[in-house]
Amino acid sequence: MKLFRISREKYIRDLSGEGARLFGGRWNPKGVPVIYTSTHESLAALETLVHSPISNLPDDLQIATLTIPDDIHIKKIDKSSLPDLWHEFPSPPSLKAIGEEWTKTGKHLALMVPSAVIQSENNILLNPQHEASVAIHFEEIRPFRFDSRLPH
Repeated sequence: MKLFRISREKYIRDLSGEGARLFGGRWNPKGVPVIYTSTHESLAALETLVHSPISNLPDDLQIATLTIPDDIHIKKIDKSSLPDLWHEFPSPPSLKAIGEEWTKTGKHLALMVPSAVIQSENNILLNPQHEASVAIHFEEIRPFRFDSRLPH
């Protein structure tokens, strides 16, 4: 399976989940390392934009195409099992609890969650502490620039 991640050049190869551990995210509390990826390059771009206006983004963004083996079982979270306002900001604490429980059980390398930005698409969280994390490979890393026609 191909996954996409956008980050600054100095962090693009970092698969430790340290950024998410330090700051937390929609699906993980502070202190829990997770790697956030998207199932589409365009979704990775929108997930980046939702956190910062283009004018504030650094000039050294890169996009990584990661692969995980197709036979890796991915735990899936269905939208119907989530609270009504799961997609709002700030997100309900129960989403962080879902991610924390997933990492603690250690049963799955990957957790598929619906995107709050494009609810018909998915993000894939990777557990860098899972024994199968060695199966995560970089297929490609290249510079990433947002189109200059997008509003600043």
